[in-house]
Amino acid sequence: MERTIKNTAVLEICSSSVKFAVGYSEGRIPHVLYYKKFPISGFVKDGQIPSPNALGEALAPYLNIEDEDLKLKVDPTQIDFVMPPLGFQVFQNDKTTNVVRDTVEQLDISNVTLMLKRDEVPAGSYLVDIVPDCFVIDNRKQYSNPPLGERAEYLTLYAKIFTLPEAIYGSYVQAAQSAGLRVIHSSVATQCAAMMIGSEGGFPSTYFYLDLGAHLTTVSLVGNNSPYASLFFPLGGDDLSSKIAKAFDIPLEDAEELKKKYGFDERTFPYPSPIYKKEIDGKKITITQTQLNSVISEFFTSYDAYIKNAINTLVENQAKAQNMADKKPFEKLPIVISGGTSLLKGLDKLLGDLNARGIHKFIPKTLGARDPGATNILGLIVSGGEYRGTLEDNYHGISSLTRGSKKED
Repeated sequence: MERTIKNTAVLEICSSSVKFAVGYSEGRIPHVLYYKKFPISGFVKDGQIPSPNALGEALAPYLNIEDEDLKLKVDPTQIDFVMPPLGFQVFQNDKTTNVVRDTVEQLDISNVTLMLKRDEVPAGSYLVDIVPDCFVIDNRKQYSNPPLGERAEYLTLYAKIFTLPEAIYGSYVQAAQSAGLRVIHSSVATQCAAMMIGSEGGFPSTYFYLDLGAHLTTVSLVGNNSPYASLFFPLGGDDLSSKIAKAFDIPLEDAEELKKKYGFDERTFPYPSPIYKKEIDGKKITITQTQLNSVISEFFTSYDAYIKNAINTLVENQAKAQNMADKKPFEKLPIVISGGTSLLKGLDKLLGDLNARGIHKFIPKTLGARDPGATNILGLIVSGGEYRGTLEDNYHGISSLTRGSKKED
């Protein structure tokens, strides 16, 4: 009998693209059956969606997917959603419940999660997710996963509560609904990235995470593979492309190609050749690597300052929250970077003295999605394979997937 494959359908809406994937997790490893990036323009401004219905209508045609070469048809009606970390807040909380019977059952897990859900969050905030730190039975033994079947009288859940502004969360959900989709579960991008990075191994578990996006850069403090706080600023790789285009008076697509192909390269050659030579509107334009380096370096002077300011602010806030007089432990934390702009050639040199912390670039190893821009959606697929204290007992976004015969010509 043929085994039915049930997969998580995941959607992420970014500043200049929409990312959609279908896959499943096995042993904290994501397996991707379908991954696609669709360009969008003008619908997202600094992470916010002014017109969710218009964006939803623009998305709808992309989401019924039939690939004859792969013999794959995906018709998602329910999705998991990666939410942007705008206004992202993290709270610690814990609740204790009596175990209904002699051993811990799913009902007890649901009860203690519901108790956390019922606690008030700050006005204007929406509770996006409840992520367990640990379960404790009878105030003695700790478990990272639900201790189902263990004998106990009491069950305590220590968890992180993730919230977003209601307006941000609502606009993204509305966009999905306008595209004909139902959001089953959502998680904040920073948590998704931490899940994915932690799943591959070889990376630090406590670090500052830089998500270098197209128009939005997020700086987060991650501890033990879970975010504690995030800040963002509206600047990214597409803004660098715009700066290059303006500096040389060339088309934006040419500037994007220069950025991707050459980046920042300080190597010297005896007889350097131009890297760009074209006549535009009767004007001959020639660009050398040195000239391109100068524009990119100027951009990163301010970009690097924004990153450092965000890191310093996160340190100050965290030290204040924990009443820490000594901030030295934060000064040694390494940096993990991902996101599309992390592929820029020469990035390490452009980040200057941040290199002293140790910079780790994360590029997913997942077959079919070896793209740093896919980090967040892969992380949400990983989270679908384990219990995460979600607000629903059965949250998995299920898509129908069929494999048929390739049509004959």
